[in-house]
Amino acid sequence: MVMHLFITLAISSLLGADGAGQCLIGEYSGHRAAVRGICSLPSGEGEGEGEGEGVRFLSASQDNTILEWRVGEPSFVGEYIGHTNAIYCVESLGGNRFMSGGADNKVMIWEVGKYSPIKIISGLHTDMVWALLDLKDGSALSASSDKTIVRFNVATGQKMMTYTGHTDKVNCLALLPDGSFLSGSDDTIIRRWSVSSSTSIETYSFPGAFLMSIKVLSPSFFLAGGGGSTTASLKKFKIGTPSAVFTFNQVHTKQINSISLLPDLSFVTGGYDALLLRWVDGSKDPVTYYPNPGNAMVYSSTTLTDGSLVTGLSNTKISRHKTNGTVVSPLFFPSLVSLPFPSPADRPPSSLTM
Repeated sequence: MVMHLFITLAISSLLGADGAGQCLIGEYSGHRAAVRGICSLPSGEGEGEGEGEGVRFLSASQDNTILEWRVGEPSFVGEYIGHTNAIYCVESLGGNRFMSGGADNKVMIWEVGKYSPIKIISGLHTDMVWALLDLKDGSALSASSDKTIVRFNVATGQKMMTYTGHTDKVNCLALLPDGSFLSGSDDTIIRRWSVSSSTSIETYSFPGAFLMSIKVLSPSFFLAGGGGSTTASLKKFKIGTPSAVFTFNQVHTKQINSISLLPDLSFVTGGYDALLLRWVDGSKDPVTYYPNPGNAMVYSSTTLTDGSLVTGLSNTKISRHKTNGTVVSPLFFPSLVSLPFPSPADRPPSSLTM
């Protein structure tokens, strides 16, 4: 505990007296369980007042609800009810539509301002839905604990194709500029797929770690993050190259759950260890530490239309951060590897049921 206090004070000193206040610009309370999914909505015209006017986002929780927020307002402005179990993912479909999936094995389609689903899609999967991806052609993908990925028609709910090859639950999806897509799994393999074929066209090795988040940097490169209950891994891959071309230092001490790209193409990772860190491509160490209220596990994050970052936390809260925070010397961060952060009861993702 003495070391924990020392490191915390050292971070505060490096950030400056008001550094934490400059980075953390909002906290939101409304959920009754962990916040597992976050997505940005298109900015609403003439909505909200003052700073952040019109900036909106959605949060999905283990309390079976989705909440709608406007950053200038302290309370949620809408509650979407339809799922009968924990919701693990929420994804914008553009305009005023979005979709969600979770532990009831269903995908639901919603319209902003209508608080019941406009379509409930059953039968895509036989187990929990962990990730969704809009293909921007009227169809979307869902990824599940049943080890499959399914393409479905958003308007009708009809299953169009099932992609098989993973040998454990599929946690994350990402769309490449050429129309192909990537998937990451607890089987420690990244697969690249053509939308028109049920067999993957490439595989990438992510040894010894569950894959929890993939983000595309450019037509040729992508990031992957994951780990386990005592390990973390963050790597950069090149399309067509089966092994990582760059490995970032293991500053996180537990599994990385989310990667969010910022407007300047730096990126932020959040994990089970309660760390929220900003990185730049090509540098092995993080360049910014963001304060995490309550030292809660970070489950999800996204960048909003104003460039700020919002995170979904295990303590039911949502935090919002400026993304141009004070830079901390990377030389400091290796000390965080041995930092005794609080360790809430957590389990490897393959055994997460709540």
